[in-house]
Amino acid sequence: MFSTHVRELKSLVGASKLAEADDYFNRNATFFVERYKEGGNPMLPELTRLAEHVWETRYASKVAAALEDVGSVTAIPAPGEWPSVAAKLNGASLVVSALKEDRLLRLTKQGAAQSQALFAGMARVAALALAAKPQAVQAVTASVIDSGKHDAEYVGTVALVHEDFVSSPAFQEEALKSAQGLASTQEYESRIKLLAKYLSPQSKEAADRAYVERVRRQLYADGRITLEEVGALSSAKPPFGSAAQELKSLVKIGYVDLTSASFKNRNVFDFEIAFKQDIESSFEPATEAIFTDGSLNKFDFVFVTDLSAAKVAREFKSRQEIKSRFQSGTRETANPDYVGAMTNYQTAMAQYQRVQINSAIPKACQGWGCVLQGIADGVASSSARNQVDQASAALAGTPQTLTIPVYSEYAYQAVDIKTTKTAQVDYFVIDVKAGQTLRNSFAVNDGESFNVAYNVRDEDPDKSSITRNLTNEQEVTDWEKRPMPVSLSALFGPDGLKTATRQPFNDVQSFLQSLNTRTYAPSSPTYASSSSSTMGPAAMVATSASSPASAQTIADERFDSIVVVRTSKAGGTGFYVTPDLILTAFHVVDGSSLVEIVFYDGTKSYGRVVDHDIRLDLALVRPQATGKPLRIHEGPLRLGETVEAIGHPKGYEFTITRGVISAVRKQKSATISSANLVEFVQTDTPISPGNSGGPLLLKDVVIGVNDWIRVDKGSQNLNFSVSFNEIRTYLNRFQAR
Repeated sequence: MFSTHVRELKSLVGASKLAEADDYFNRNATFFVERYKEGGNPMLPELTRLAEHVWETRYASKVAAALEDVGSVTAIPAPGEWPSVAAKLNGASLVVSALKEDRLLRLTKQGAAQSQALFAGMARVAALALAAKPQAVQAVTASVIDSGKHDAEYVGTVALVHEDFVSSPAFQEEALKSAQGLASTQEYESRIKLLAKYLSPQSKEAADRAYVERVRRQLYADGRITLEEVGALSSAKPPFGSAAQELKSLVKIGYVDLTSASFKNRNVFDFEIAFKQDIESSFEPATEAIFTDGSLNKFDFVFVTDLSAAKVAREFKSRQEIKSRFQSGTRETANPDYVGAMTNYQTAMAQYQRVQINSAIPKACQGWGCVLQGIADGVASSSARNQVDQASAALAGTPQTLTIPVYSEYAYQAVDIKTTKTAQVDYFVIDVKAGQTLRNSFAVNDGESFNVAYNVRDEDPDKSSITRNLTNEQEVTDWEKRPMPVSLSALFGPDGLKTATRQPFNDVQSFLQSLNTRTYAPSSPTYASSSSSTMGPAAMVATSASSPASAQTIADERFDSIVVVRTSKAGGTGFYVTPDLILTAFHVVDGSSLVEIVFYDGTKSYGRVVDHDIRLDLALVRPQATGKPLRIHEGPLRLGETVEAIGHPKGYEFTITRGVISAVRKQKSATISSANLVEFVQTDTPISPGNSGGPLLLKDVVIGVNDWIRVDKGSQNLNFSVSFNEIRTYLNRFQAR
């Protein structure tokens, strides 16, 4: 018997209600496909009749038209006709899609032959398109070369992709030819980069070689390479980097470092210079050519460097005392667990004793009752004995006292350090072909700021956290010793060449003889003759009248330059180093931004602290009133010479004490434990609190700033002043800002 769906479909088809039958089939297609699929029930005649109707009314004409369109394409036309072919294929694709989606036609295989013919026609056109791709690439080559892009749409589902151009020898040849025909190297480079995604690896290498050849022709246009052109090479880069070595070989540059190894070994320089080779040239060592062969003919240029100074300066700008703790010892304390363990043991022992006593008391029992009572007493005794053993073991394993750490408070320092590296390099460029030497120098500077922890105790439980969050001294030192990079292109640049001194180059021997006057600036101060102590140009000097303290004394003229420096917490001494700057000790003004200034004649003024260096323990104050500056010494010091300190020891203002120069030595700062040593003048001149910040004078010239005294047991007359060299360095650094 037929199902309801079959009876309904047969009824509709029998009544020639084919449109309704088609709709009914589509609504119940799953049922009919499952029932009449291949290998199932015999095909229902009504389904075949319905499929013939659908084919004729809906598809036959469309398939015929698509077959005609596809059949008309016998070859791929010119690009202008590609849209027409694409439209025909797109139309055929729509018909094919509709046929594939119609479940009735698929079930009954109606129109299968025509559909297969259409599929074959479309495949034939696609094969024609694939075969004609080389011609298609050739047809659009000019457009792609001009614009650097192409329309991927070609014929139907067949598209033009970048690989079609990359694999086309004809396109590669035309692309390179078009770039080579451009007049300027800049235009050439732009065109090559525009076509980068269309070029094969071989073409890219050829493009790089052509670029290098262009650069070579430009460099040698006048028969030789000039220094200006060498500088321009820093911006020359092969488009794809495959001919970098060929580009470097265009210019041969020799390099010699004339900085004497003996100076390096003596640590004259705090750090080295590392030249950064950012010029596309071949650099080779030329030491042997200069000092052995005496001939530079194999080079176009020889680059000679001579490091004359490389110094590191530290400024300790602020210091913060941070409280922490460290383990200073241990102490013994009662262990609360021991008391509990003893209590448990005593309780277990008492329970055991009760059980023993209880088991010893005679019981009123007979027969098996006595036997059972004996067993119960034995179990109770054994359990109590086990509890005693456990409590005894716990007591034995519990110490009566505990050792606990004892912590004490202390303070470590977090110091802001500004480190500056300054180098001075003399350099020469020998233009071998032109017979010319260029001489110039340059200065390079670099700076870095650090927050450094000092005096962190090993016993501090938080040491790992402190050292993780703050920098240590070694990191600062490592940065200071790191070579400073210098770009070679800067030395060959227009500015360097413009300011260079030019001299003829005759031969190597003459060049080396011209360098005999070279001098080196050591890292430690250089001492000149004391007679060379001079002042820089001074501004207007305001003098203050120095009234004698009594009729029996005459004021020292130097008092006009020396002042009392007072803060809310301390007092000390200062002296004018310029008409509007007073130098004093940092520990005198530490924590104050405004200080009181008292002159010898009793007048008062105020000044603002404008700079300081914690490591040197120096500070500068800008007062409201101008004063007469003292001169700062330069040159050697003779040990044993008489010197004087002027200051206000213990509040005794304007006191002069006298002693001799004991030594000049470098040692750690008095204010911070830094590996960066400070130079001090050691003297036996009596110095007391109140002298701090005052001058140590060799006649009327300052050789130091009185700073600290050694007062530990057994010490005597060990007084120290920050040396004139440190003073000069500090003042020069301040004035250079």
